[in-house]
Amino acid sequence: MATLTYNLPAISGNDFVFTPADVAGDQFPNNGEVTLILRNGSGSDKTVTFRAPNVCNFGLADSRAHDLVYTLPAGATKFLGNFDVTRFNDTNSMVNITYDDVTGLDLAPVHHG
Repeated sequence: MATLTYNLPAISGNDFVFTPADVAGDQFPNNGEVTLILRNGSGSDKTVTFRAPNVCNFGLADSRAHDLVYTLPAGATKFLGNFDVTRFNDTNSMVNITYDDVTGLDLAPVHHG
């Protein structure tokens, strides 16, 4: 699993640095002020899952019921976020991501804080 590095906005402008999705999954540090840019350069849709590892406040024994499962269309670039720290952060304040297929899939987390 790879740890993604933030892109930081600047008043003078910055290019986004994209990182290829890791077959073992990725993670990024989260303080609730992070947007993730997903870019699908392939010809097929991708399923991206953001793990919700914490105990559910609705009493569900399986917290995976609250995972965010997102379908990224072929050829699309989308912004997702911000990621609620209570729902998505693991014990190390990381958001964990898995993919059904990483071919042509790139990510760029942007910190807005």
